[in-house]
Formats: sequence, C-alpha cells, structure tokens
Amino acid sequence: MAENKKSFILYTDLIHTVREMPKSKQADLFMAILGYVNDENPEVKDLVVRVAFEPIKQQLKRDLKRWENFREKQSQFGKMGGRPKNGKKENIENEEDKKGSLLSERVESLNVNATVNANVTVDVEIQTNNIFFEMFRRVAGYSIQDSELRQEIGKFRNKYPNVHPNQAGALINTWVTNIGKEQVPVKKMVL
Repeated sequence: MAENKKSFILYTDLIHTVREMPKSKQADLFMAILGYVNDENPEVKDLVVRVAFEPIKQQLKRDLKRWENFREKQSQFGKMGGRPKNGKKENIENEEDKKGSLLSERVESLNVNATVNANVTVDVEIQTNNIFFEMFRRVAGYSIQDSELRQEIGKFRNKYPNVHPNQAGALINTWVTNIGKEQVPVKKMVL
C-alpha cells in the first residue's frame, strides 16, 4: 500500500459482515486484508471472501489517499514553520496570509451552516404542519374542505404556538367540535 506505513484502520462495523461468514472464510478474509496492506496483492479465489474483501479494499484505498493528503499538508506546514531565513518580515506576511485564508474558510463554512440550518427549520415546520393537518382531518372527517381546515389550523397554531403535535390531541378534538359554532362571550353575574 504505502512505503513506511506501519498501521492501517479497520472499521468496527465490519463485524456485521464477518459474523455472517463461516469461520474458515473469516480467516481467509483476515489474511487477504493483511496481505493487501503489506503490498502482497493477494489473489482471493473464494467468491464469498472476494465479495467481502472488495469494499474493505476500496475503503483502505480511500484511507490511504486521505493519509497521503494529510502527510503532504503537514510537510508543507513544516516547510513554512521554523526559524525565518530572511528575517521576521517575510514570516509575518505568511502568517497574515494564513490567517486571512483561515478566516475566509470560516466565513464560507458559516454561510453553508446557516443555509443548512434554515432548510432544516423549514423542513421541520412543513412536517409539523402536515402532522397537524392529518390530525385535524381525522377528527373533522371530510365534512370540511381543505381550505377551511387549513384556516382553522392557522387559527389553532396562532392560539397555541408552542403546542407539540404529540400533546395536541385533546385540544384538536375540542377545537374541531367547535368549528362553525359561534363563540358566545361568557357574562359574569353579580350577586
């Protein structure tokens, strides 16, 4: 795989695949993995072992590319660091460039995160509205048109803005029962 590389990552979720294999095939798979990471290019003849080994091999390749990219970046950072050769001014300019690029990366990531959070909030709100609609529809039946039902849901959500659908069952039953009925103000009697 790579020169002077003494270790590799084997992911724990592999156990689900390996448990389904017979013990003899498990050993063959393990030997194929060890052969591959030691640059022996093993030929896997058994179909079951080959099918199990291929995704592992692809993951090992991806991990190796990631490791090589990390190693290259670390090498570049090492070349930039250390004692300045031509005085402090050059080193300070490089640090300012680094800070500027890091700042712009942070700003870009903040913009992306804000967009994702807004989309998630909208999706949750849409799902919540759909849940309320289904709850109102079950109680009201089809005697009320969708448009009128949506208006009632809007009124309900305005009156109870923080109620969660899981807690709204009794309120919705009462609300739907009173749709179309006039709200008569209650007068207090003085004795």
